Amino acid sequence: MTAGDVSPKSHEGAGIKLTGECLCGAVRYTAQSAGEVTHCHCRMCQRATGAGFATWIRARLLDSIGRVACFRSSDKVLRKFCPTCGSSLMMDYDDEDVVWLAIGSLDTPEAVTPDNSIWTEARLPCVSAVDAGLLTQLKES
Repeated sequence: MTAGDVSPKSHEGAGIKLTGECLCGAVRYTAQSAGEVTHCHCRMCQRATGAGFATWIRARLLDSIGRVACFRSSDKVLRKFCPTCGSSLMMDYDDEDVVWLAIGSLDTPEAVTPDNSIWTEARLPCVSAVDAGLLTQLKES
């Protein structure tokens, strides 16, 4: 998540063990949190995830099981995803020794709290409506 408007900071969750997998379970990983959790609103993350924004956690990958497919989305970022189900799993910046894990792929995403938002000039109006509490909240049935 190296963008000009963000400076990495230490995070109280740094060092915690993270586990996760893709939607179909063909790819699993274990990692150690390296801190920062970021909502990214850039168009590449919107397109890569099919969502209004992506949330990523900086981590050191310790182990993985299964084969990932890769796509170079820019001259410095390699995105990794499951070739079977298409789940977005992680991003690898060429100039960093960590990966950025998609928090939706974590086994316990509720344990992660975002620190910041980047590329907010690309934030979609529907995301702003959610942030402002303007949408009706429907219960799952």
